[in-house]
Amino acid sequence: MRDLLIGLGYFPGTASVMSYGICLLLNPQRFSAFLSRPLFARRSTEQAQDWTERDGRYWRKQGLIMAVSGMFMFLMPLVIAVMHPNDVVSPTTNPEPHHSIASGWPSYLVWSLFLCLGISLVTNPLSVLRYFRPDKKSITSNSSDASLGPRIVGGVVILIALFGLFQVATH
Repeated sequence: MRDLLIGLGYFPGTASVMSYGICLLLNPQRFSAFLSRPLFARRSTEQAQDWTERDGRYWRKQGLIMAVSGMFMFLMPLVIAVMHPNDVVSPTTNPEPHHSIASGWPSYLVWSLFLCLGISLVTNPLSVLRYFRPDKKSITSNSSDASLGPRIVGGVVILIALFGLFQVATH
């Protein structure tokens, strides 16, 4: 079951990296906005007019890197599984953890830090964004639209952290 859940998260994640890289190769002006602006922010018309050919070359290079790395990450496990079908690890044997990590305290610490980050993003997203990006002056808006994206991301981080804490506690 664990391998199925890992596969269900891994393959769509790597396929999305690969497809986003292909989108950047085809139309860099349109798709670069997802990486170069805050989540759910509106793109102004003056930013769209400032686009140069140098920007296009830069984002096409980034798209090529993303497409190749996504394709490599997506296809490599499939190629290995097809070429070596008998080398699959038996699901009945579980390796014993090293005695230093058997207690799980480092895992508890990391998942607790993610939980705190998620809670702070949900409760006060603009101050967290200002902390991580102090050079951006555009993160001073108090409107609910500007803080909706970080709140959604914070909620997802909270759910992932709670799931990770549950997994560490049950093992």
